[in-house]
Amino acid sequence: MKHIIGFPGLFESRYVVDRVAFDLGKLFGSDEPMYIYWYGLIIVLAMIVAYIYFMIRAKKSEGIVEDDTMNIALFALPLGIVGARTFYVLTNLSRFDSFKEAVLGVRDGGLAIYGGITFGLITVLVYCYVKKINCFKMLDALVPAVMIAQAIGRWGNFFNAEAYGSSEGVKTFFLRMTIADYETPMGINTYIPPFCMNQSGTSWALSSQIFFIEKRKSTDKFSASTFSGTVSAEASSSFSERIAV
Repeated sequence: MKHIIGFPGLFESRYVVDRVAFDLGKLFGSDEPMYIYWYGLIIVLAMIVAYIYFMIRAKKSEGIVEDDTMNIALFALPLGIVGARTFYVLTNLSRFDSFKEAVLGVRDGGLAIYGGITFGLITVLVYCYVKKINCFKMLDALVPAVMIAQAIGRWGNFFNAEAYGSSEGVKTFFLRMTIADYETPMGINTYIPPFCMNQSGTSWALSSQIFFIEKRKSTDKFSASTFSGTVSAEASSSFSERIAV
């Protein structure tokens, strides 16, 4: 449940990170543990913050009514979770005995953001087609919210000690990390690049840039400019992060 994390390029200290936020069973006096993980809490927080931003921005900048943003959230969020879990299972089939049980076993851990985005995007496009809404305006409102969700949600990966990348060639990289299991700290000298933290920072930077640029955007011109620009910037940043070391 715990890991020892260090940043030797920045600090000498090492830190113990616990995946578990608290034991709900203990709070209710039960002998059976019911762990609530930081990953789950952070993902929920990311969804809430992203939805609030999406709702405000859709109405103010794109002229989309709140009923439509609510409906998008009600459809896209659960289907996005299904997509994220399905994509994770498909890319890790060797770890599971049963595909069906693995997809349903969300509590066992494992979500892939690209699957969630894919299912969510399909949901948005279908909804806009049925309701005859300009899908580009909807995507312009939604994509910055997704970036905010990713910026927050990547810290769930931090607490889970995952999504860090290959350890090859990063021993002298100043943003390198060391990570080891709490029970076997001898592995502390394994250096890894903190891709999840880098991507969180990149997502925050993109979200902030979009926020200031959008103040000057006309509501009836350049549909899909935010969507296309954000996708291009995110793809470029993800690629550069993976070749930087």
